Amino acid sequence: MGEESDIAVIIGQNGVVARSIEKEYNCRIGIDKKTLTVTINGESEDQRRPVAKKIKEVVLKDRGETIGRQALAKEKVVAVKDSSVSFDQDSKTDDNGNGKKEKVDALINEGTEAGKNLLDMLMSSD
Repeated sequence: MGEESDIAVIIGQNGVVARSIEKEYNCRIGIDKKTLTVTINGESEDQRRPVAKKIKEVVLKDRGETIGRQALAKEKVVAVKDSSVSFDQDSKTDDNGNGKKEKVDALINEGTEAGKNLLDMLMSSD
């Protein structure tokens, strides 16, 4: 079928997604986590086809959301890079002799937009 992350999305937290699809389409979904294979059991091909379509929709929706989150994270990094935080790559200090950590701390503490962006990025990097 695909990747481990796809299988996790199909199963859902505590199996809720797979069970929901099974109930909606009156079928059984078998998932082999080792081979990353999804099996749809139903009475006919006409019954199984919409289940496969629904599973693909669920996976594609999650992939789109993942891409969106990644793009947002990149925007945060760009916002911080575009802010007033700039250091010589080989230097441990900025042009005024301030240390990198002190500069970042000052940005966060002064409440500027760049500081807020930096703080948001640091807090969401878990």
